[in-house]
Amino acid sequence: MLGTLARLGLAALNTYPNTPFTGIVWAQIVGCIIMGFAQTETVFFPRPKHNAVLLLAITTGFCGSLTTFSSWMLEMFTAMANLDPFQPRGRGDSFLAVVSTFTLTISMAFSSLLFGKQLGKSTTHWKIGGFRLARAIPMHTHLIVRGLLLLLAVGFFVGISIYTAYTKDITHRGIGFSLIFSPFGATLRLYLSRWFNSPKYYMPYGTLMANLLGTLLIAIVYMIPRITHCSPVSQSVLYGFQNGFCGCLTTLSTFVNELYNMPTKRAYIYFILSVAIGFSFCVVIDGATAWGHGYNVR
Repeated sequence: MLGTLARLGLAALNTYPNTPFTGIVWAQIVGCIIMGFAQTETVFFPRPKHNAVLLLAITTGFCGSLTTFSSWMLEMFTAMANLDPFQPRGRGDSFLAVVSTFTLTISMAFSSLLFGKQLGKSTTHWKIGGFRLARAIPMHTHLIVRGLLLLLAVGFFVGISIYTAYTKDITHRGIGFSLIFSPFGATLRLYLSRWFNSPKYYMPYGTLMANLLGTLLIAIVYMIPRITHCSPVSQSVLYGFQNGFCGCLTTLSTFVNELYNMPTKRAYIYFILSVAIGFSFCVVIDGATAWGHGYNVR
């Protein structure tokens, strides 16, 4: 839920007139930096077993929910399709738009991951005089933090559910549904990775299935309110499912980290397969309805 809230906040904060790129890119950048930092940092998080749960919560939980593969695929489609009838453009411009969206996001994700890894390696040198700024977190502190996070998560989920049920603000209701759907998407991604991301497999099939399933669902959910009438509550639910469940089911930070650690040939196959199928889902589902049925202007 915190990853989703941070993603929506960063996207909203960086969405303004004449923005150089969409706000979701900043969420991808921040998530990949934190992912890289957690992978190489050994002062705050030395590698005994008591750190494993907290590291899993930071990397798979927070970073995996902060970044999103499905929204990236959908952004590529909307950049190519240019569904705004008041700003037509040539087909060549649409090609450049999708290439720009693709290149910007993946290059920023990889550079952010590498920056985070270098930042994580530098914590041993964080000193002022003889005083070390970075120190190992004791085991009892880990247990306290894990307990507090569990209580916070339960209380936060109950509170946001009650608020979403009674609020009349459309924006707040959409954000509320996003937070409600988030744990289910993140949990499904976690178990898919546990079941199908074995080192003996050719590629991490769990992450592949999570990213492609989330992209398929987000393409369908994006289409529904644009071809049929939906009540305000239904629109909020669809918005929440799109940004909460699909956004947390798919991840870009884990995806680029896996590419970084894989052999070159396997990494290229995994990358091309993920992007080609994911983008095809959006083009076939949303493109067929947009260019055939026609979208209502929102």
